[in-house]
Amino acid sequence: MEEQKERAKKAAATVRLTDELVYVETLNKIGPSIFLGYECIKTSDSIVKAVIKDNKPVDEADEGDKVEIILDKTAFYAESGGQIGDTGIIKGERFSAEVLNTIKYEGLFIHQAEIKSGKLKIGDKAVAEIDTVRRKEIMIHHTAAHLLQSALRKVLGTSVTQAGSQVTPDRTRFDFKFERALTQDEICRTESLVNDWINEDIERYVAETTVEGARELGAIALFDEKYGDKVRLVSIGEISMELCGGTHTDSTGEIRLCKIVSESAIAAGTRRIEIVCGKYAVDYLNSYAREMGKISQILKAPVAESFERISKMMDESRALQKKIRELEFEIADSKVDALFSEAKNIREGKLIVKKLPGLSMDSLKSSVEKLSDKLGNSIVILASVLDDKVAIVARVSRNFTDMGVNAGQIVNEIALLCEGRGGGKPNFAQAGAKNPQRLDEALSCAEEKYSNL
Repeated sequence: MEEQKERAKKAAATVRLTDELVYVETLNKIGPSIFLGYECIKTSDSIVKAVIKDNKPVDEADEGDKVEIILDKTAFYAESGGQIGDTGIIKGERFSAEVLNTIKYEGLFIHQAEIKSGKLKIGDKAVAEIDTVRRKEIMIHHTAAHLLQSALRKVLGTSVTQAGSQVTPDRTRFDFKFERALTQDEICRTESLVNDWINEDIERYVAETTVEGARELGAIALFDEKYGDKVRLVSIGEISMELCGGTHTDSTGEIRLCKIVSESAIAAGTRRIEIVCGKYAVDYLNSYAREMGKISQILKAPVAESFERISKMMDESRALQKKIRELEFEIADSKVDALFSEAKNIREGKLIVKKLPGLSMDSLKSSVEKLSDKLGNSIVILASVLDDKVAIVARVSRNFTDMGVNAGQIVNEIALLCEGRGGGKPNFAQAGAKNPQRLDEALSCAEEKYSNL
């Protein structure tokens, strides 16, 4: 096993090396890209410096080709730090390409694109423009992530540390170290803090410093991560100060609204919160209101009274379910008395194989046990159909199990004919199936087989 693991590691390393080799060669040949995405959303005079197709450098690409385009300068943010890469359009006099994602290798910004028209060649002059609407939504969700971390530290304490994040146009996923689930009150307080800061429309500032300088200022960062000599420090008033290379709104007011949609555990000591912001938060709340309106309409009660009304209905439902179960057992008991006289004499004991429609699995098991106890040495096989589902239960007394009769085998044979399966112990087993039309046939086969022991 150890040798196999080592071979797998080496194979994976070889694959990564092969994939990255073309980027290493390209970077050595043309040098790093110039990133202008903090200052602008469009470059009008970019030059196509390299084109990669099928993991190989090429000089040109035609309509329909999926390629990776490297420009001398770009406004496209490359996927990193949890923020998704930009999409958009790169076009020149003779071609147009749709950018589907942007990634980065060292200092190389790689636009993963599809040529939509014309022919792309190395050296072409190009206009490269990001999808501004999408970028805006990403910026909103990234800035909100910073506010969320500050709010969590304020509500839960400074022991909260980031464990990862993912920022997309329609939501933010924020993972953090914390030992327990948040209470509803803590979630509400966290969300309220974030929205209070949004309403205050606090400005965002950016400064360059060193990692050590950022640490001395009290900045929050994943200090285990690799950083360069210079780092980007993003501050939001006195609320947040983080090392971050992502794109952000100019002020918190641009976020408009933040809504926490889930909080869950993803590992021991690690929690995950998902938020939606801006128009996605409005859409989420509108959808929620529509669903609550439907519930209110069915209950014929105001939304504010829905919880109390549903709780009452659930209590009533539980009481009715209990009464139904009691009645089912009473019906099952009455059927046991009637079935006792129908048991067939076989060698070494009794056999009964019957269908009792309308009984639940619990009632069926109770009936089998009572009938078996009453018959003594016996093979008891009962089945039922409820809501188009088949339930089968069998019990075999000790003398028959010693002869090789197996309850698990019995129920499985019947269930297989009815498109199901089951099993259990040699003396007691149950099964379920979904084809009630074949149950009578399956029970007849079982009765014939065990009548002739």
